[in-house]
Amino acid sequence: MNLIQCIHYDSGNYIWASGEVENKMNVPTQATPVGIVLHSTGDSAKDLKRYVQPSKSDPKYQELINLIGKNIYNNSWNRATSKKGVHYMIGKLKDGSVATAQMLPENFACWGCGSGKNGSYNYDPTQHIQIELEQGNDALFDTVYKEAVALCADICIRYGWTADNICSHNEARIAGFASNHTDPDTWFKKHNKTMNQFRADVKTAIAQKDDEPYEPSVGEVIRFVGTKQWTNANAADAKAKKASPCAASVKKIYKLGKSKHPYYITGNWVNGWVNAEDIRKKK
Repeated sequence: MNLIQCIHYDSGNYIWASGEVENKMNVPTQATPVGIVLHSTGDSAKDLKRYVQPSKSDPKYQELINLIGKNIYNNSWNRATSKKGVHYMIGKLKDGSVATAQMLPENFACWGCGSGKNGSYNYDPTQHIQIELEQGNDALFDTVYKEAVALCADICIRYGWTADNICSHNEARIAGFASNHTDPDTWFKKHNKTMNQFRADVKTAIAQKDDEPYEPSVGEVIRFVGTKQWTNANAADAKAKKASPCAASVKKIYKLGKSKHPYYITGNWVNGWVNAEDIRKKK
């Protein structure tokens, strides 16, 4: 995932959600989200600069302009008069590569999906993190799709969600929590994808991340997935003893990144120094 942060401090959405202006909408402006809504723009926009621009007050303004490019028409969503906002936008940077731009803090209510007969996924208690895909990127659909999968997997892992916490704007509409749009289902269909496939791909990405090596702290309970343990942190392979996968507690860490077997762990089937690549986060 290629993630950059370009918070829209000057947008009407940010100004309202941050409390800088009076909240006349009688809805919460900040809350813990409960899921993800996926959108597509429904237009020919390809470049992030169409919607995403840094605020002049941003210390990284010039760096972000160099990355994203300058919107010379001044019609991005980072305007006080703009009535639209999402948390993330996926599209092309100035160099043509695909990236994700964060536009709002995740706990800010966004103006992304409107409302339906049952309420809105914009606001608490059904507030969702919302992601917009720039639909003009037909030629780069697979790249945009994979970026969205990676972003959603990361969000799900951080909040302890499953892929079932993800819906499209169209599905939110059907559930009665969004306006009458059918994105991104229509765009997905054009490229032989569905939301069910998207959720399946996010589920796979979550599982793969769960199996990545993990750097724990002393005292933490982890998953040991190896079959060898050593008598000290730099013992040769000849000193290895048999071990088996199990839950274990990290007792000591010795020169992480420099020693051969930096973690001393204890569990039902291991009691010794083990390799960093055999440590996983406890599910």
